[in-house]
Amino acid sequence: MKKKICITIILSLIFIQSISPFVYGMGPSTSHPIYEGVKNGDSHFKNVSFSDIKKHWAREAIYEVAALKYMEGSGGKFYPDRYLSNEEILSIMVDILGMEEDEEISNPKSKATREDAAYYLGKALNLTPAGSDEIIKVYNFKDAHRIDKEKLPLIEAVLKKGYMSGANSNSFLPKGYINRAQMAQILFNASDDLAKKRNMLAKEGQIIEKNEVVENGKKVIYFNMENIDGTRNYLKYDKKSKNIFIVQKNKAIYYPDVLQKGDFLKYYIDKNGQVLYGRFTPKKDFNLTGTIEAINYEENTIRVLDYYEKKHTIKINPNTIIEIEGKTSNIAELYYGQEVSVKLKGNDAVRLIAYDEEDPERDGYIIPGTRFKVGDVLFITGNEIEIKSSSEREKYKINSSTGITKNGTRCELFQIKPGDKVMLTFDDIYTSEVSNIKVEDEERHIEGILKGKIELVDERNKELILKEPYIYNEGKWNPYGSHNIRLKTENDKLYEDGEKISLKKIKNRKNEEVYIAFDKSYGNMNISKLLIKSGSSVAHKDKIKDIEYGTGKFVVDNNTMYFHPGTIVVKDNRLVDSLNIDKNQDVFVYSDYTRGQRHASIVSIEGTGILDDRIDGTKLIVYRGKIEDIYDYGIKIGRMNYRLDHLKLTDNKWVEMSGSEKFILTEDTLIYDSELQKIIPSNSFVSSRYINYRDIKDSTLRERVKNDFYKGKTAYFVVRETKDEKEVLALNMTPQLNEYNQNVKTHYSTIGEIKDINVDNGTIGITKVKNYNTLNDRWENGSDETIDLNRSVVLLNDKPMTNDEIYKLRAKCKVYIVKNKDSSKDMGYVLLVED
Repeated sequence: MKKKICITIILSLIFIQSISPFVYGMGPSTSHPIYEGVKNGDSHFKNVSFSDIKKHWAREAIYEVAALKYMEGSGGKFYPDRYLSNEEILSIMVDILGMEEDEEISNPKSKATREDAAYYLGKALNLTPAGSDEIIKVYNFKDAHRIDKEKLPLIEAVLKKGYMSGANSNSFLPKGYINRAQMAQILFNASDDLAKKRNMLAKEGQIIEKNEVVENGKKVIYFNMENIDGTRNYLKYDKKSKNIFIVQKNKAIYYPDVLQKGDFLKYYIDKNGQVLYGRFTPKKDFNLTGTIEAINYEENTIRVLDYYEKKHTIKINPNTIIEIEGKTSNIAELYYGQEVSVKLKGNDAVRLIAYDEEDPERDGYIIPGTRFKVGDVLFITGNEIEIKSSSEREKYKINSSTGITKNGTRCELFQIKPGDKVMLTFDDIYTSEVSNIKVEDEERHIEGILKGKIELVDERNKELILKEPYIYNEGKWNPYGSHNIRLKTENDKLYEDGEKISLKKIKNRKNEEVYIAFDKSYGNMNISKLLIKSGSSVAHKDKIKDIEYGTGKFVVDNNTMYFHPGTIVVKDNRLVDSLNIDKNQDVFVYSDYTRGQRHASIVSIEGTGILDDRIDGTKLIVYRGKIEDIYDYGIKIGRMNYRLDHLKLTDNKWVEMSGSEKFILTEDTLIYDSELQKIIPSNSFVSSRYINYRDIKDSTLRERVKNDFYKGKTAYFVVRETKDEKEVLALNMTPQLNEYNQNVKTHYSTIGEIKDINVDNGTIGITKVKNYNTLNDRWENGSDETIDLNRSVVLLNDKPMTNDEIYKLRAKCKVYIVKNKDSSKDMGYVLLVED
């Protein structure tokens, strides 16, 4: 009996082995497909092992397109830098996609260009050409006009798909020749769509098991794949039979035995069920929180906007766990604006928890951030913001808990300026209190103001060509090159006599003069606002003596002028509303004199607001005085000498202040010795009685602190004042100067815009320079200059910087400089910079 049982077991094992490739029940489940490597794949592997791309920038793309048989080499080489002909590109498209071979080519043997490659790829993939109003990306390139008009709609479609981009950030180089490596990169970018077109299957997943078994006397490896689309299958690798697939890892190719359990792989299966190729795709789990911005039920994806304003497209797979209020649900029950928390593996949702927006305890509750308003800032105070959206004016409340972001980082309230484009978000459907203010389009402020004559209007492409152009610069019109200028317009801010006018009507105004406020983005010059000239030009520069908003009338240089909706008003490089024109402002006005009246075409509000009263209730004040005493967390300043009290910078002029004054010092106060060009440790002042002098590394500085050298010395003090306190943000000890009452004029102010930064030399270039003339009580134009920062204290948005941090400054920042004529070269001792 025992003998029969033993025989039965042996026969059973033989039977199991005959129907399954795995011994002892290790084989794949019959419910999941098995994909095997390519027959004679070993030979294909050797053909793809090109000897001339080992260090080439495009080797990842080349390996992939060669493995997928989109392109091939010759004699073991790929020849990546060899230019392609039109005939060769068309041949590639025919081989890959079966594109019509009779496609007309005017010069088949000539070198193919970038626009040719884009055009043929678009045709081969049957992309829908972009309509005239959909062509956007192409016009981001300054050389878009060089693209063949017939090819332009398909090239736009290719750009939108991401198959190609510019040769650099500004240019497409449509006529530039294309080599084999560049073509490989384009096909790599389009790989998934090419695969679909060829009836190939593109999958991506994780190896959850790797089994080595003996099958028919040969060692075979099965990779158990769990795919992100919820499917399961096996990949079979039989090295001895040379049925392999190529695997790319770290831009090199390997046989499949390099794969291990836990690896993520993107792989391609041809229409015959053979695995052609796989590529490592590193994936990590992470959590995402945000609100649903879009749902695509056909592709089972959702787009989530996170709380850092980033968008994420997420795949919902059949095995994704979805919970709403603790109950298992599905994608059909999700909705726009819903707050979600998602556990992700790559771009695929493993678990999604959605929250119902209704809160029975709070009528009017919404998902934070789902109610918003967008507009241009008209006015802003410490507790209110007024914006202009379309033709409406809206006012909302702000408070200390209102969040403010600019350039992706948190900023202060005073950094918001009239003319800024902002998005206001709210946490309640009925509230007027703003939860967050995001400053948008910060990089698209006004680049300048042009005047010139209309040469041509391209209504279809929304372009205007300006001839004989001049640019406004500090009260003067300077020639802006000798060539015509092409400007794009995407808005409706086109005016004549204060009334809006269409581009179609401007088309018939050839040779008429216009004023244009323009900005630059993506290499283009864009019309921010245009006004057709309507009279003889008159220019005035003075303070505004009086203004009446109701009648649109103001007085400058004892002349009455009128402003209207078409008036171009610029302040701090921003287009602002005419309501921002105010009494006592220094302005440059360019007006058109017609029918006995002056109508303001351009109002440039001069000066800078860095030292103006802040909307958050603070002020930045610069003092000049002698240090009378230093004590714990405090400093006392007084008279500079027996004839001169300490000074306070008021309305750009130095005013004597009688008596002494106390300020608060903190451990964050920047204390600088401009003679030694060294920072003094703040605790030397903050806790002067408890200094360990050995902590001061510099011997000269150590002796000065030890001997109370700084008491009785003069300094500049940058102070932040509130109604209750005066805090020193930075102070700069200066060399001893012979200062008398009549020499107060040796201190003066300069404003400008940062032109460039030289970190190595510790200097910055300043342009649009103006110096304040205390005799005439106005800003006067100066020349570009270079400021040596080695003797200066610099504050960026009220935060002191060391000289090692000047890399944080950037071009076009506004700067206010406090100078002293203490030598043949005027020295800048305080620089206040606002971004």
